[in-house]
Amino acid sequence: MTIYVDLIILSNFLLDYSLITYTGVITKDHYKLGRIFLATLFAVLGIGLIYIRILWLFFILRVFWSFLIILIAFKYTSIKQFVLKIITFYFLNYLVAGIIMSYNFRFLEKSLLIGLNNKISWYLIIFSFILANVVTYIYRVMNENLATVKAGIIDIKFTILNKEYYVKGLIDTGNIVILQGLPVVFIDRSLFDFTINETFLINNNIRFTYVQYKTIMQNYISLAFKPQSFGISIKDKFHDKDVYIALADNIKNKDQTFNVILNSSILVKN
Repeated sequence: MTIYVDLIILSNFLLDYSLITYTGVITKDHYKLGRIFLATLFAVLGIGLIYIRILWLFFILRVFWSFLIILIAFKYTSIKQFVLKIITFYFLNYLVAGIIMSYNFRFLEKSLLIGLNNKISWYLIIFSFILANVVTYIYRVMNENLATVKAGIIDIKFTILNKEYYVKGLIDTGNIVILQGLPVVFIDRSLFDFTINETFLINNNIRFTYVQYKTIMQNYISLAFKPQSFGISIKDKFHDKDVYIALADNIKNKDQTFNVILNSSILVKN
């Protein structure tokens, strides 16, 4: 039987890269591609373990090798996370490699040899490699967007009828609504345990008007009024801002990160 070492190394590199990447995505690890690449190279070197003749030593080194692969690929945070990555890595090894090998493989003394002459095996390996990179890209973009959102969230303090509210506000560059020269901020209606409508504002001598704005889907008209005070936190200090408040529904997002949509111009000093 002819064994092409270069093809074995290439197939193992593509497969190991995919498995390590999938492990990071599944365990939600903020990994770096450089570490994934180094871990993959180290994993490929593990091919040499099949030449160890002592069976118990082979299995011990193989497990130890897996531990090192995970430590190289991902930053150690806790024993719980480390064990989770190890379990995930081994599970994917048997799942993904098993699918690929099921088409054509040979039993060696201590390992399985993928049938590299089988085109389907190569199709599956290359597809898995491409999919791993696509999934990685999507995952990284999602994390970067989440980081951007969190970076744009600031503490808000405002007062209505002598009651202070402390909430989180998202600085949204898409909110460019200006009313009478002042920025409009949108606050989730569910923050209040009372109904704010025309009658409420009139009875409490709060001046109000209406603001028209539009989203991607349609146009809206909402009540807008000035709070007694409105401040944004910058460097742990609240700065008063002159704004209009408009009520909106379903601003509060799933992970409770923010419940106020701010106008980006609010960062400009009054």
